[in-house]
Amino acid sequence: MYAGGSGGVVVQPPRSPDAARHHPGDASRGRLSLSLEGLAERDRRALEALRGEGIPVCVTLAGGYGHSLAATAAIHAATIAAVATCR
Repeated sequence: MYAGGSGGVVVQPPRSPDAARHHPGDASRGRLSLSLEGLAERDRRALEALRGEGIPVCVTLAGGYGHSLAATAAIHAATIAAVATCR
């Protein structure tokens, strides 16, 4: 933010969001090629970072990205477990 008249610049930290949405897609295919454990670690890190800042998180699940219905269900179960255990 520019402080007009003073000739200087004032930098204000961004306002903390009121809430965040974590919408984890399946990155087990494509460029990332994450394992089930890698997907769980991604979710854990994202949730811990948001909760560490005191930001409420809404988690929405996608579907149909796994190689099979069982794979999609396992990915969703891992995300739910990360939500349940993340403090």
